[in-house]
Amino acid sequence: MRFPNDKSLYLPAITFLSIFIGIYVAQESSQNPHKHLNNSFKNWSSGDLADDDANHQQSWSPPILWQLTSVAQQAIDSPPANLEAIDAQLAQLKRQRSKNNEELRAQHIAIQSLAQQAMQIIGQADSERYLHYERDWLTAQAGLLEKAESVTNLISANAPAAEQLLLRWQHYCFRRKSLNLADLRLIHGITRNLETKCSSEIAARGCEFFLNIIRSKEVDNDGTKTPLQFEPQQSYAELDVILAGTLRRLKLIGQPMLLAGKTFDGKKFNVDSYRGKVVLVDYWATWCGPCVAEYPQLRELWQKYHTQGFEIVGVSMDADRNSLSAYIIEKDIPWIILNDEDNGGKHPSTEFYNIQTVPSMFLIGRDGKVLATTVDVPKLEQQLQTALKQP
Repeated sequence: MRFPNDKSLYLPAITFLSIFIGIYVAQESSQNPHKHLNNSFKNWSSGDLADDDANHQQSWSPPILWQLTSVAQQAIDSPPANLEAIDAQLAQLKRQRSKNNEELRAQHIAIQSLAQQAMQIIGQADSERYLHYERDWLTAQAGLLEKAESVTNLISANAPAAEQLLLRWQHYCFRRKSLNLADLRLIHGITRNLETKCSSEIAARGCEFFLNIIRSKEVDNDGTKTPLQFEPQQSYAELDVILAGTLRRLKLIGQPMLLAGKTFDGKKFNVDSYRGKVVLVDYWATWCGPCVAEYPQLRELWQKYHTQGFEIVGVSMDADRNSLSAYIIEKDIPWIILNDEDNGGKHPSTEFYNIQTVPSMFLIGRDGKVLATTVDVPKLEQQLQTALKQP
């Protein structure tokens, strides 16, 4: 389990309900009304989507699971032939909540089926209404990708759905010509799902695709370009920073990692000084349960392989330097700890690589190039043994 690295995300929150995905998804602090996307993006996924159309601001009805299954199956097997019936079924599906992935997948598939039927009925003559249903389709597809299996041997099976989603999004942007906050949330949810459910290559391609749209302010559809407007513009500027950081991280394999700053005791440090050694870069915090739980294993590995050229660099996210100092002393941590006193504990590299969760670990080889961007501590020893044998 991974925890967001921004402690403010754990403040008491009020719930909001997602109309498109149909699950309880996110909380936002009622004591902190700030809506800076740089923080709230860290909690957004494809499930954190809320339709901004007034006619879809409906409250959830109590979940009736047999009814959800029945409605979903009916929408898939016998889609209604008129828009009024489609709208009624879509509204009913969006009000329901499911208790397991199988029911949620059925809900997404049903929404897709209804949206596709609606688009076929109206064609593109009514462009605004067509785009409304197309957003339904895109959101459901993002939800299906989010619930897809992410184990290694199945990641390649998710590629077609990801490719289809990106292609459909391209067509959506081409027709819409203006993207709002709901579209922005959907973009961010899609890129996060691509990263967790697909290969890093596909995830990187998705980030590049959306970055190109944001920076060029246009979309290319089969050689035809159309300009795009963003509302609000500042939100998309912040999304640019997030996607750019994600893209850098996704492309780190085989590249040097840029990491420099001051140690906790004020000394200058640059990871380049460890060239010729195998380095584990560990983003962590004292308030992170998994980080604390993994420390004994990391300590054991450091003691076992340190003389062979193994180093650890801990990048602490702690804003409370007193707590950090007490923890370092208590555990007698023998390796370098970086902590940015002037930035609330956040090291600049967290934004540069868009580090969203702790612990996050990177393994760097003797040549200074990144070997792995995801490290599982129980499997780390095997990776270390291989890396230490390399010249």
